[in-house]
Amino acid sequence: QNGSPFMRINGNKFHYMLKRSLNIWFKFYKIFNLKKSKYLINQQEINRIYKLKIIFSNYAWLNIILFDLLALMENLLLNFKVYLKIGQTLNSSETTRETTLLILNNNNFINNNLFLNNQSNKKKKIYKDLEWLIGFTEGDGSFIKSKNRLYFVLTQKEIKILYYIKSLLGFGKVYIYNGIGRYVVTKKEHIDILKKLFFNNLVLNKCKERFKIWNNEQIENNSIESSLLTLNNGWLSGFIDAEGCFNVNITKNDKYITGYRVRLRFMIDQKDESEVLKKIQILLGNGRVSKRSKTTTERLTLDTFISFPKLIDYLEKYPLKTKKRITFFKWRKIYLLCKEKKHLTIKGFNKIKKFKKLKI
Repeated sequence: QNGSPFMRINGNKFHYMLKRSLNIWFKFYKIFNLKKSKYLINQQEINRIYKLKIIFSNYAWLNIILFDLLALMENLLLNFKVYLKIGQTLNSSETTRETTLLILNNNNFINNNLFLNNQSNKKKKIYKDLEWLIGFTEGDGSFIKSKNRLYFVLTQKEIKILYYIKSLLGFGKVYIYNGIGRYVVTKKEHIDILKKLFFNNLVLNKCKERFKIWNNEQIENNSIESSLLTLNNGWLSGFIDAEGCFNVNITKNDKYITGYRVRLRFMIDQKDESEVLKKIQILLGNGRVSKRSKTTTERLTLDTFISFPKLIDYLEKYPLKTKKRITFFKWRKIYLLCKEKKHLTIKGFNKIKKFKKLKI
């Protein structure tokens, strides 16, 4: 019928996508009930779900039901995958590990990175992933020295990302206690590899100081001017995964036809790192850095529509890897609706409200 949201989606395409979704559900059912290894779901299946979510998001009312359903499926599968400690296949994991070690065994990770144009796509991806890891570590990682032993620790509620990092590096262990995960590296040969990754590549001053103690070297801060703080690598994506926040705020305002104002914000909070926040502000071409009252914490805020395009373009080129990518996806979708002035109409505003309420 005219006006039906189903008019905008090809019948065959819808049938295929729905069948694909049900097949994945059926596979999950067999895993849960039969617990047979031949039914294990790999990362490719999870990626298919994510692509389906993106496709469904383009179809008006349809997305409210199916996007939520697919998000639930993805989270169930990811959690089940973590529970069974299923990483990538052995061959894929070994290949990634070998390539990672080849990269890190070169004493200068960044100089190596300058010649990426001549490298394979797989090697380029691993470089991006390692850049992401450095940024993520500066948000959620710890360099620990205790009784002449060195430890590297990443703490996260999102367990699957820790298994991803373990798979990327090919070493370390993941421990889970009370719903909190810790990725821990203790072996000396592995610690030595991590030293090569982080040496001269850290951005935050506090991380440089901790690494200096951890690495047991006298290194002046001024001599460690990292070249990672640009929009041409994955560092900022990793840092946003650890420290960034995407926010949509809806408040009453009679000046608008809908009776409400829709406001989007992106924020990063840091203690005693105003210079780094200001550099990120300059890179993104807009925003402001302000000190939060009665604390030493400073906040970078982007809250105007002209400040978002660079950030969105960057995160499309260097995608987030945690669940925050779903938050970003919803936030970007609402941004596009606002950009088209649809938030000023009742229909568009209702769509924003429903999209905002999706539980991912």
